[in-house]
Amino acid sequence: MYAMAPRETKRAEKEFRRFLANGEDENTEFKRCSKGARDDTFETLCSFANGGGGDIFLGVEDGGTVCGIAKDTAPEIAGGIVRTASNPALFKPPIPLEPEIFTAGGKTLVRIRVPSGGATPHSYKGVGYKRVGDADIAVRM
Repeated sequence: MYAMAPRETKRAEKEFRRFLANGEDENTEFKRCSKGARDDTFETLCSFANGGGGDIFLGVEDGGTVCGIAKDTAPEIAGGIVRTASNPALFKPPIPLEPEIFTAGGKTLVRIRVPSGGATPHSYKGVGYKRVGDADIAVRM
């Protein structure tokens, strides 16, 4: 479903190292996600869509420790996030995503680039979220 692109791995790893050095902020979030995405991942996705967009890196702990995701489950996890973000029963309006699977330091990671939703407010399970620093805050829609 989401194949690794080996010739882009070096570029992706270099770019990832810059994000890692800067840490989490208004447009960057790290998620462990070793067993799949939880609600907090989708709340962040919604926050980014309601702001200027952002990048979610799966396989990284909050403090920046790179733990990775099992190589064989990364496509399944990425696909599950895409399906959830595309589901109009969960996200209004749905958010188009294109995940990127790459390796860094021998560990498999997933990058979810979240586009800005522009002026359209987004909600997840009927709740809107906005990004304040590195936190996702529920807001009234």
